[in-house]
Amino acid sequence: MNILLEYLQYPFFVRALVVGVGIGMLLAWIGNYVVMRREVLFTHSLSNVGFLGIAFAVLVSVPTTPALLVACILAAIFISFLQKKNLFNNDSLLEIIAQISMALAVIVISFFSGYQINIEQFLFGDVLAISRGDVVVSLIMFVLIVVVLSVWHKRFLRISLSDLLSHSLVKNKKLWNGILVLMITVVIALGIKIIGVLLVASFMTIPSNTAKLVAKNLKQTFIYSLFLGGVATLIGLFGSVVLNVPTGPAIIVVLGIMWVLAIIVRRR
Repeated sequence: MNILLEYLQYPFFVRALVVGVGIGMLLAWIGNYVVMRREVLFTHSLSNVGFLGIAFAVLVSVPTTPALLVACILAAIFISFLQKKNLFNNDSLLEIIAQISMALAVIVISFFSGYQINIEQFLFGDVLAISRGDVVVSLIMFVLIVVVLSVWHKRFLRISLSDLLSHSLVKNKKLWNGILVLMITVVIALGIKIIGVLLVASFMTIPSNTAKLVAKNLKQTFIYSLFLGGVATLIGLFGSVVLNVPTGPAIIVVLGIMWVLAIIVRRR
């Protein structure tokens, strides 16, 4: 307990708590839409593209956060364009983009001269390394996305349902679908800072699926997933400090334990 109280005196740890819990809850919240739309592979593809953006940013010595956001947004636009063309099976398309992006990122990293950045922090997350600039960007995006999701929550629910039903319930479906995809993209980019490229898709999947095991309705699913995302981030963050392990994997392990417990509770 003393070590935790000691860390709370450090500004970098307080920043990590505020941003980590906030983005963790946001990942869990918007992850419900991802699960409903069956687009988990979409998050996997964008996270790999984000890694490519980070690698390129380091190579040319520009800030990683803007590069990460731009790379993910451009990739989302490109994916949406190809999906409309119906040239490929959706799963195949997303996996192709994911693997090509990861391969390109590794090649870009091979051009690094000497030690420039700890790439592992982007693969597995390191919320403790968040800068003040990252805090500002994260909080602005957090507020904007929370406001949009809160005001038009029902509309986003409807477009996350089957295509046939959503067409009859939502006007300007393409516009609202684009807004939702943009928010998912931004949240993935922000989540990479905390959870890492390899694990961010897990954070958008586990809370929602865990909540569904114990929730009685859709409203409870959203509420429980928010709670799970925030608590798991808090426990994982403190656990990573005490045990001296990477933050991202620690958070996902906590979510995994919650998932197993939910299965046990449901079976009783």
